[in-house]
Amino acid sequence: MREEHLVQDLADLAQVVRRRRLEEKLTLDDAAGRFGVGRRLLVELEGGKRNVRASTLLDLVQLLGYDLVLRRRGGPADE
Repeated sequence: MREEHLVQDLADLAQVVRRRRLEEKLTLDDAAGRFGVGRRLLVELEGGKRNVRASTLLDLVQLLGYDLVLRRRGGPADE
């Protein structure tokens, strides 16, 4: 099943990351080890802290099993 989330800000992304981690029944420590990041980074990300590097966010998106798709607002979806 295809799963999509509209992410308009870091709070939206934080919610997706947290939801996915909980679906996988991972603690913060387990998730940090699995994703190769520090526990503190996950705490900060899930808390909506804005100082998370873009490259780290992209890595996490992929590790969580998502693709990052950019679509121009107001344009046709298949453009």
